[in-house]
Amino acid sequence: SGNRDALRLCEVAILNKHAVQDIRAALLDTYGHPARADVALSRVLFRMERYREGEALLRRVSPQVLDGALRHFLLGNFAVKRDDVEGAAAEYDRCLAGDPTFAPAHNNLGVIAAAQGRRRQSLEHLIEAARLKPGYADPKQNLEALQEGRVSDLRHTLAPLRAVLRPTS
Repeated sequence: SGNRDALRLCEVAILNKHAVQDIRAALLDTYGHPARADVALSRVLFRMERYREGEALLRRVSPQVLDGALRHFLLGNFAVKRDDVEGAAAEYDRCLAGDPTFAPAHNNLGVIAAAQGRRRQSLEHLIEAARLKPGYADPKQNLEALQEGRVSDLRHTLAPLRAVLRPTS
């Protein structure tokens, strides 16, 4: 479906049919390591829109279990959902300190900078995100929206990118 909101609501409804402990058990079977299962569960809780619970779980997981850049990116996303823009920006900055090629963190910092009226910084981050991942649609759409003055149409990337992106037309 091209309707992201309808897809999101459907996903939330499907996930909410399952108890969190059952989801965690399935993730534990998949990952074989409690901390890795909890990281995956924090991402599922995010998709279930149970942000407080997911963030608390992620913060309890030992940082050594998870790639630091990914951890900060995910924490930034939870901060976005709490409307903590400064906290989100700080987490995305930490993400890029660990991995300057983490394109979604650049995209999200571009969105934050645009919302704060820092157009030059926004452009720099969005252009860098698009350069790092040529098939990545969010920064391209965000650059177009920014050029047209549609700042309210800018969107965060709220999940890590897949290793291989679908080509965009």
